[in-house]
Amino acid sequence: MKDDNPDMLLLAGDLAQFDTTDEDLLLGLLPENQAEAIGKYRRLEDRRRRMLARLLLAFGLQLVEAWSPRRTLSALYVEPEGRPRLRDCRREISFSHSGRWAVCAIGNGSSVGQVGVDVEEIKSLALDEVALVFSEEEMAAIRASADPSVELIRRWTIKEAVLKAQGKGFLGDPRPVKTGSFSGCGEGPGYFWKHIPLDKNYWLTVAAEFSWKSLRQVAPSKKELLAIFDK
Repeated sequence: MKDDNPDMLLLAGDLAQFDTTDEDLLLGLLPENQAEAIGKYRRLEDRRRRMLARLLLAFGLQLVEAWSPRRTLSALYVEPEGRPRLRDCRREISFSHSGRWAVCAIGNGSSVGQVGVDVEEIKSLALDEVALVFSEEEMAAIRASADPSVELIRRWTIKEAVLKAQGKGFLGDPRPVKTGSFSGCGEGPGYFWKHIPLDKNYWLTVAAEFSWKSLRQVAPSKKELLAIFDK
């Protein structure tokens, strides 16, 4: 049954629910071309995160559009610039994954426009490795923060989510995307972003062309994800 219709639906899946022996099962749920592309990744964790992101998409489209999972996954394609899209659907989508989490944002394109999402595990990065990502002002704020690693990742997720919503990813220049002070949300020319609680060891940011009035967050279990393929 079709669920309520938020401007933004955010789905998060925890890889800890899945065993390494689940890989063949999960690949078997995907269209052949997607399973083949994912199977080329050498690291098991990379393959599992990408499979889980697609199951989250299928779960979400069943909620908001009453699409079957096979219809959703068959409609999924990736533009040359890397943006995932759905054929014959007004929903805009974005994927991200890091560490134990995979996430999928599904936006109502008619109300929020293009969307982007980024989740990142908090870990130490050398500041000189990200000098081309942040402005001098942002770099100074990161250095002066109580925990530079946490602040760097927080600001990184803002930039990546916004650049995804703009259809560029890091092919675009990240420096014009302003991360500002910590307020939980922000906006700039043609974009709006907001931090979403997920896990104390991660930052999660969602962005869109326009601010949303309603956001629903869902974290389906392994059982719930697999059950949609039995209907």
